[in-house]
Amino acid sequence: MIENKKLKMSVKKEGYVSELIIKDDPYKMNWVIEDTYLQQADYQDMDKLFGLFDITADGEKTGSEAVNPVIKEEQSKIEIGYDFEKFKVKIIYDLSVDAEALFWKIE
Repeated sequence: MIENKKLKMSVKKEGYVSELIIKDDPYKMNWVIEDTYLQQADYQDMDKLFGLFDITADGEKTGSEAVNPVIKEEQSKIEIGYDFEKFKVKIIYDLSVDAEALFWKIE
């Protein structure tokens, strides 16, 4: 889990964001869909969780679920690396840039 003054965020070992909470929200609402909710609702598209992706490279389609991500977590930053056969994808979630915001990028 990472956090700043305003937000708290967690990522599962599969690489998707499982929790994004505004800390001063009295209801502690989770702003991303939880996998447990999808299972309870019998939702068939578990690949729609925040952070999972499909990608086409050199005409071949693959996705984040095809490899095990490497997750590096610091106090207020998480890097998720996907090492495919021909290329790499890195997703960075950063709560340190602004005390009240989430910044993310894909490399």
